[in-house]
Amino acid sequence: MRKISISNVIFYISYIMLISNVMLSKVTFLEPILNFMQLLALSLMGILIVLKNQRVKKNTFIQMVIFTIIIILSYISSYHSSVRDSSLVMMLFVLFSAKSMEFDSLIKMDFKIKCILFIMELIFYFFDLTSGNSILYRENTIRYTLGFGHPNILAITLVSIILEYFYLKKEKIKKIYLLPLAIFIIIIDLLTDSRSSLILLILVFILFLFNNSLLRLVYNKKMKKIVVNSFLIFTFVSFLLVFLYSSHTKVGLILNKIFSNRLYYISKILNYYDVNLLGQNLILTGEEAISLYGNYTQTLDNCYIYLLFRFGIFSFLVIGYIFKKNFEMAYNEKNTYLIWILFFFTIYGLMEKYTISIFYNVFILYFIKSLYEEKWNLEVISVE
Repeated sequence: MRKISISNVIFYISYIMLISNVMLSKVTFLEPILNFMQLLALSLMGILIVLKNQRVKKNTFIQMVIFTIIIILSYISSYHSSVRDSSLVMMLFVLFSAKSMEFDSLIKMDFKIKCILFIMELIFYFFDLTSGNSILYRENTIRYTLGFGHPNILAITLVSIILEYFYLKKEKIKKIYLLPLAIFIIIIDLLTDSRSSLILLILVFILFLFNNSLLRLVYNKKMKKIVVNSFLIFTFVSFLLVFLYSSHTKVGLILNKIFSNRLYYISKILNYYDVNLLGQNLILTGEEAISLYGNYTQTLDNCYIYLLFRFGIFSFLVIGYIFKKNFEMAYNEKNTYLIWILFFFTIYGLMEKYTISIFYNVFILYFIKSLYEEKWNLEVISVE
């Protein structure tokens, strides 16, 4: 009989409460208890962190202390009562409390929880038990939220479930799976018109369409350098795109249209704020936003620029370090599908900030292996 770990049970319960707080945030009758659930979950995870990390290596302990100080200070520095973003704090709690847990088991758990909560959210929506707009418009296109608050959130939630399913299947994926994947692409397009999530899913479709050749490509020496450093590379690309738009180049204007005016909004925000070490309170909504930008709500849908300007240079370096270590560990273990999925998420980060949220990109938790592993070799034999 398989022995059940009490600490794992507590972790799963806590994680379910945290992700429920995100996915069911628009369910009206749950609103009074969601904050309590989050507080209880973090308290339980805090206890797990203390119990599980009493005997860790010196380097691991130093990393945990540095990460915690930086993320907490950045959260305080960037705090805004109406627009709170605790995603980095949540990431730390989950990372440190998930010590000794197997990564694929975490993905499997996350997949099952999201499927159940997704179905629950749809049921609540159709019984009119959710708040917020159910339909939004972009130009002449109708975009549905189905109770998730925004079409983009609905899209990335569904896409994250699909990515986790494909990751768990890995080598068992057959060409026949491309048909339902294509159907999902069409459904997401018709329901949400979320271009960023569609691009992410189309990249996955292309990967499995040309399975053999693309899977080997990632081990090319030049490609490996690009992938491992993709977080920094796409940060540079982000600022380059904004520069091209601000300079009124034809390329910049075309890209701004493709990115649904994102470059326009980002350029306006960059006119009012500078990068600092620990982040700042970005005014993105409300009366102050109207006085600054002329709009009630100002979007900043680029994870790299958002991370730098809201949470500061130190937090940016922490997240960049985590992504780099994840890629290095994945190469070391030849976890090819994870390499591609994480790389696709860094591309997605050019258009959305959910790349740095464990609730949509649970693959960030692969860092557990790096944080707690004793030794691992980073040298990988490249496949020509």
